[in-house]
Amino acid sequence: GCSALTAASLVAVSSLGHLRHLDLSGCPALHDEHLCEICVGCNQIDILTLAGCRSLTNNGFTEVGRLHALTELDVSSCVLLTSLELSGCPRLRSLSLALCKAFGDGAISTCTLGLGELRRLNLTGTLAGEEGVAMAAQHCPQLTWLNCTRCLSLGDDGAIMIALKCSRLSSLYLARCNGVTDTALEILSDLLQGLRELHLAGCPGVTDVGVRAIAAGCPHLSALHLDTCAGISDESITLVAARCHELRTIQLHGCSGVGDESLDALTAHCPRLQRIDVRGCSGVSEHGLAMCAKLLPRCKVFANTAGH
Repeated sequence: GCSALTAASLVAVSSLGHLRHLDLSGCPALHDEHLCEICVGCNQIDILTLAGCRSLTNNGFTEVGRLHALTELDVSSCVLLTSLELSGCPRLRSLSLALCKAFGDGAISTCTLGLGELRRLNLTGTLAGEEGVAMAAQHCPQLTWLNCTRCLSLGDDGAIMIALKCSRLSSLYLARCNGVTDTALEILSDLLQGLRELHLAGCPGVTDVGVRAIAAGCPHLSALHLDTCAGISDESITLVAARCHELRTIQLHGCSGVGDESLDALTAHCPRLQRIDVRGCSGVSEHGLAMCAKLLPRCKVFANTAGH
């Protein structure tokens, strides 16, 4: 972090006119006026990291939106931030708004306007809902990585709009988005066939129906996270194993309907597996774990059977 930086140090930074990369993460001395001075004095910055700068408000970001060379911006945990104008940053490829807890739909819509070249967007823990995510998807069709973890107001409509507008997505995080259900997954599976990483942990509306659709439509999956999805059983996981041979990670922690049948199928069909988490899967036995260890010796298996 930058906890030792003083106000005088920040003034000195603003004189470095050729600066390209700047990381001021967690700097308690950084206030709005310092950030404005830095952006004016160092207008060639292309990577700017301000994560955890909790004193910054909307006023401090006025000049950030004029950094025409900017390609990466991280303002995660800037908790006072409620709006951000970035249409003057057309080269932006990566934007993190994670844990900007007051950042809602209107702010997300405004923020992503003009960011047609954006590839990575992190909305973890924001107030993003159906409208905000839908507008972000519409504004940023080149996205390949999108994180909406813990966007509690996001449901099927927003997830479907992601699939409709962002056909190049390879990584999608919808963990703990309570409104996402099988309905969205059935459409995702048709439109995002290049998906490689899908996070659905803690989505109560996700069941075997949706996971079967994903298995059928997304054969290139390398990571699938389904922790605590109570509606998941061997029925869908065996199909995942049969269709997704490139799988490297599968998280099933707390899926009580999963047992040895899933383990056997994964062992037989997914030779690249590096991590399996079956903690809390009541149908997994010592025998199933032993066979998995024998046939996939390089795979890390996490389990908590009665004998452990």
